[in-house]
Amino acid sequence: MRAAASKGPADLLLGCPFRGALLVQVGSKSKTLGPADRELARRLVASPLGLSLRAIRDNPLRARAIGIPINRRLIIIYTVAAFYAGAAGALLAQTTQFVSIDVLALHRSADVLLMLVIGGTGYLYGGFIGAIIFKGLQEILSAWTPQYWTFWIGFILVGMVLIGRERIYELSTSLISRISNMIIGVRRK
Repeated sequence: MRAAASKGPADLLLGCPFRGALLVQVGSKSKTLGPADRELARRLVASPLGLSLRAIRDNPLRARAIGIPINRRLIIIYTVAAFYAGAAGALLAQTTQFVSIDVLALHRSADVLLMLVIGGTGYLYGGFIGAIIFKGLQEILSAWTPQYWTFWIGFILVGMVLIGRERIYELSTSLISRISNMIIGVRRK
């Protein structure tokens, strides 16, 4: 039998072995926390608290006039947002097993804001969709022009702002319907 290894403070992290099994535990935690966090966010948006937060976002003066305690609601939602940020930071630190000051860099914050703007700031899954689109564009554009991919992402962002998200949605649905009609037309012949 193997001798039991010493479990000093460097070998344990929150009661878990630091080497080996930690990544498996983090993976299982993120698989269980991810859907739970999404369900919590979905329920929060549909709850009376979420509806009052929408009212505060749309018109704070009207929300105050109908009796919504604005400061209390904002403190609650900032606390929930801090919980989500802390959970994300903890999972990042455990997954990478390294914490760097680079996480706080300006380009990282700008990337996150671009993901939110591309995906849609008023939607529950906007950040997730925006992250997929942003990373896809980053890979494609950096393969095409490695030095100027940020220029092209900025160009696309300016186009999105000028054209409008609704027009882009209408354009994409009409383009998809045209392509599907062409494919169906080809199959019928």
